[in-house]
Amino acid sequence: AVGRWLAELHAADDRPAAAAPATLWRRRPATLADQAFLARARAALAEIARGEFDKLVLTRSVHFASELPIAAASVLGVLARRHAECTIYGVGQPGQSFFGATPERLVSLRAGTVRADALAGTAWLSAAAGQPTSRALQADKNRREHQLVVDAVRAALLPLCVSQEPPQAASIMHLGQLQHLRTTVVGRARAGVGLFDLIASLHPTPAVGGVPGPAARQWLCRHGDRRGAWYTGGVGWIDRDGNGDVVVALRCARLRGRAAELFAGAGIVAGSDPEQEFAETEVKLGVIAAALRCPRAGAPGQARRTGTG
Repeated sequence: AVGRWLAELHAADDRPAAAAPATLWRRRPATLADQAFLARARAALAEIARGEFDKLVLTRSVHFASELPIAAASVLGVLARRHAECTIYGVGQPGQSFFGATPERLVSLRAGTVRADALAGTAWLSAAAGQPTSRALQADKNRREHQLVVDAVRAALLPLCVSQEPPQAASIMHLGQLQHLRTTVVGRARAGVGLFDLIASLHPTPAVGGVPGPAARQWLCRHGDRRGAWYTGGVGWIDRDGNGDVVVALRCARLRGRAAELFAGAGIVAGSDPEQEFAETEVKLGVIAAALRCPRAGAPGQARRTGTG
């Protein structure tokens, strides 16, 4: 069944091919790590059915290797050209770099106005009709998943804001094959509230953790849901006046010379299908994988997948 979902997702990607020949970009069949993700998803659904949780967000990582070192700056250029609707970010350290293309803003503060995104609920496009298929974006499962995040974001900002704008209907964010439900929560910060106060109250949201938050994080730790590098952390800027923007580090990779580890995740709620969630993570991982294997990112070296972890 996983193969069926993957075939549907890959068929929906009609972007011009920029990858190295398939023989240089080999994919291993299902691995222990892939099976472990599916097992965690089934365990998460069982916990949700028992009423222990409303949502749990699971992580996958995959490893790639290149014949020659890959220039992070070149990969960032590819991401910027292909994903203008996302925030492209990168952090460099001696011997390694961390970068990605995220659709999710955690919070911004500008002259006292606070904006935070609730981004949850996903569907993909049909190659034939160009319409959401497999899982309708407006389906009950997606609406419930989205509302959990909206409610949590509004509650986290409530004590830090003197006012919040009335709730708005969710909009649709288009990201290649994927579509996401997005609601922007807007408020006015109380006197003395700064960007780091907002970050501390919001992060991690249920979009990357779960509901209820502390118990969800403990469950994920116990079940081996590893989050390497700064995946699901915050990346951003702040100026001397306290204005700033912070995004959630999603759809990202840690690059060390010729090796790269890619990260992506999926939210599990009542009604989730583990195999569909696995396929969804493949598409998210594919955002970075396609940039890594673009000839302009790594020529003359080529990248190949070495396994999952």
